[in-house]
Amino acid sequence: MSVYKYMATHTADKKVNLLKSIFEKNVLRFSSPLSFNDPFELRPHIKKMINEEKHILQDAVFKHLNITEQAHKFHDITVTTLAHDIGMLCLSGLRDNLVMWGNYADNHKGIVIEFDDSHPFFNPDCEITDFIHELKEVVYVDERISMNSDEWGANEKTFLAKGKDWKYEYEYRMTILLEENDRNPNRFNIKFPSEIITAVYIGCKATQDTKKYVNNLSSKKQWKHLKIHQYEADEKEYKLTSKK
Repeated sequence: MSVYKYMATHTADKKVNLLKSIFEKNVLRFSSPLSFNDPFELRPHIKKMINEEKHILQDAVFKHLNITEQAHKFHDITVTTLAHDIGMLCLSGLRDNLVMWGNYADNHKGIVIEFDDSHPFFNPDCEITDFIHELKEVVYVDERISMNSDEWGANEKTFLAKGKDWKYEYEYRMTILLEENDRNPNRFNIKFPSEIITAVYIGCKATQDTKKYVNNLSSKKQWKHLKIHQYEADEKEYKLTSKK
């Protein structure tokens, strides 16, 4: 199976060429969860505030708060702290979703990159947990996951559960712990081997510069294996069609 990354060619301020970051520097951006567009990201329903000894917290911060206030306080403190230590790479099991092209690939002016998810890059050995450093499928649920505070950080559902409104994204995630020297405020740059990228799909509204850049990749030794496709708007149906 393959997984896909929808992306624009440049940052919103046009200062960073994202194509060069990937195809010349071999760098993928892992993002802080705080930059995501889902307000419920990493935010399950906290049933009970518990410390390491399994007792309800009685310190001055929490003893005058009701459970809802405790949960919000816990989230604010913990997620903010966690955001400095982890990054996420969000991919999709689909390459031709019209909404995804519009939302994440600069209104069809960007590209979609195809990855080989069987490569060890996505399934490395990890001594921490089985979801850190490993690509896994997001689970879409009707209600927010409920758990005690001591379950939050070590529970895979914290990182993979999303509301069903997001199901159209068919998302996969790779979550990593980052070293101090890898950190930036909201993004993290991780080196990758060229062979994990197997194809590139050019958006149906891409500029000539983008088309030229992507098509020239096949002339470079490290990218000779790439399959390059151009998407076009179908003449009859609301769908995209591709050609090599």
